[in-house]
Amino acid sequence: MRTGQGLRLTERLGAKTLLLGGVMIVTLSLFVAGEQDPDFWWHLRTGRWMLDNGRLPSVDLYTFTVPTHIWTDHEYLTEILMWLVYQATGVIGLSLAFGLLTWAGFWIMYRQVRRQPWVIAGIGLAIGATAGSPIWGPRAQMITFFLTCLELYWLQAYLAGRSRAIQLFPLVMVLWANLHGGWVIGFVWLGVALGAELLAWAWDRANPAHRKHVRFLAIRYEACGRTGSHDVTLAIVSPLTRKNSGSFSSSRRTLRTPPPVPRISGSNENSNRARPA
Repeated sequence: MRTGQGLRLTERLGAKTLLLGGVMIVTLSLFVAGEQDPDFWWHLRTGRWMLDNGRLPSVDLYTFTVPTHIWTDHEYLTEILMWLVYQATGVIGLSLAFGLLTWAGFWIMYRQVRRQPWVIAGIGLAIGATAGSPIWGPRAQMITFFLTCLELYWLQAYLAGRSRAIQLFPLVMVLWANLHGGWVIGFVWLGVALGAELLAWAWDRANPAHRKHVRFLAIRYEACGRTGSHDVTLAIVSPLTRKNSGSFSSSRRTLRTPPPVPRISGSNENSNRARPA
């Protein structure tokens, strides 16, 4: 019995499992990195400011020479979430959260290529993780990276006839538009898929699948630009497309004088956890 169990364990821990499993474990250690983005503490301070003031910033908060310069913060929701997580867990918690999010994006990529030769898939994932090591870490761009991987995975699954999860993408876009300015790339990938299916339909009119795909993707493309039953565009949802950010309430106020420059120390301080002033 033990011999049989040992053989089954050996079969499970074959070269494929060891390579792909090792790659996914090692890449996680690359993704859970310390803060190296020079804007990291600035994002935390902005998130704290919004919670303290109960509104979005409408002017540049930190440039002393242009205190009335209009500023639209396209990462406001991420900054608020970053500050809340930082309050509870510090830099370590933020690094873990963004590291797991990035790792989830790579897991989605693996799911896309798992039917390809496993050696090529494993080496490709390892090269991608290593090449991106200078940018991994607790930063808003990781949200766009994850959601891009998710969108491409859903598109591939739909075009392959395995899933219709892409029909949920307009809801994802509403969230994405308030997390990071990279949300516009979601339209790019959807447009590429739509254009490819249009060309395929023009080339092969006898195939009804292409016409079906074109109609389905066109509806989703339109839905990503308009949400709700009253054609509320993403321009209302996302501050990125506003000329002036509003407040969390119906009132709007303008900051007349900039707040003092935040005194936020980096990770080289003697303290275990740096706190914004």
